[in-house]
Amino acid sequence: MVPSGRSLISGSALAAVFPDVPAGHRFQEAIEQLQAAGVIQGNPDGLFSPDRTVNRAEMLAMLYRSVGVVPVPTTQRCFPDVDPASWYAPVVCDAAVRGFVKGYADGNFRPGNTVNRVEALKMVMEVLGFGLGGVTLKDRDLVKFVDVSVSAWYSDYLVNAYRMGILPIPGQSGARFEPEMGLSRGEAAAYIWNAIKVKLDQLRQSSSAASSVSSGSGAQSSQRSSVQTVFDVPTYPINVSGKFTEKMPMAYRFTFTEAKVVSVTTRLQSTQQGKIRCTLFKQEPDDLPFEYYIGVQDGNTCHLLTKLSPGTYQLQVEPTIANVTFTAEVNTGVGDGNDGFSEAQPIYFNTPKNYSLGRANLQNWYHFTVTASEGQLQTLELTNAQDLTCIIHPMSNVDIFGFEYPECNHSYLFPPGTYYVGVGRRNYDGDQESFTIRLVPSL
Repeated sequence: MVPSGRSLISGSALAAVFPDVPAGHRFQEAIEQLQAAGVIQGNPDGLFSPDRTVNRAEMLAMLYRSVGVVPVPTTQRCFPDVDPASWYAPVVCDAAVRGFVKGYADGNFRPGNTVNRVEALKMVMEVLGFGLGGVTLKDRDLVKFVDVSVSAWYSDYLVNAYRMGILPIPGQSGARFEPEMGLSRGEAAAYIWNAIKVKLDQLRQSSSAASSVSSGSGAQSSQRSSVQTVFDVPTYPINVSGKFTEKMPMAYRFTFTEAKVVSVTTRLQSTQQGKIRCTLFKQEPDDLPFEYYIGVQDGNTCHLLTKLSPGTYQLQVEPTIANVTFTAEVNTGVGDGNDGFSEAQPIYFNTPKNYSLGRANLQNWYHFTVTASEGQLQTLELTNAQDLTCIIHPMSNVDIFGFEYPECNHSYLFPPGTYYVGVGRRNYDGDQESFTIRLVPSL
């Protein structure tokens, strides 16, 4: 229930980690257990800020970390207000595919909105796979708040949370639940920590559930969580075909012992409608993938041309229309010397560099390092952004607090560490694209 390689700490070993979460703080156990497991982090100033509110994207990201689910980057908008190049798009879009979240009536997700108590509760119940068991009149007697109607959309989530022991958390007592109140970071930690303890108890009590930690306790949750089939491919080059189940993604995992430039082509078979998306990412021992490559669309085909270092990679393909058939090929390609993380060129502060993407080139890669003395408000500027994609990848030595990631052409307080930048085409069949990239202090 926590990312692999991380462990929870015993109550006897618990000691104050953050100055603003001292010993005896009502959320100390939850915050420090999740911090030890790598689910949450502090701020660059060493504080945790337990009273700061959490937005909807941040809440989802914490939940995904808590169960070790690795979302795969996407090239399409799952909601009109979720930019595919944003840090939170993989989590939000993956959660939408799995049925964990839905948009508002206007179709938007509103990732930056503060998540309220009941929205957060639904996310907890869905992501951790708690089935909404039948609610009896006796169960409803557990929840007697003057501001909660039994007909409210969230009432079953609330009742089940109390029945299971996920709620209450410290500080939530009295005659009112205040469902629309924004959730704080400390409260979010308590929600998640209580849910993890309940899930672990369920798994210990049921040997049948032990084989499906992430699939939940109900048949509906199990079906919804098994959205990705992963096949191990032992040979190279790779040439496979398949048929999607509904619109669920499929993935192919392979390992290279030496560096290679690979050309990836995935396409729907000729009689099929719609489009296919492709993403290639390097598997990490835990956490979100740091190195990933998003394919370029060309009608019903998706292309990648990438230099891969030794390691294990996963190619994910995903359709826009249900139950279509496809083929996927991975062959040795010819690059231009700047096609992946291992070939990234350096970017220096306040030093503009001019580059271009040739017709046969899909992406260029760059990297920069921020030292402690340089950690200040910066902007990674990219010209010609209307024709190009630009994604900043913080590496594992970057302490991204609050789950807010840097975006190109936006001011950001860069924590010290190493960053990689992928600049790519929006259209596969296009002319040479010229651009300038530079990192500059923000005003």
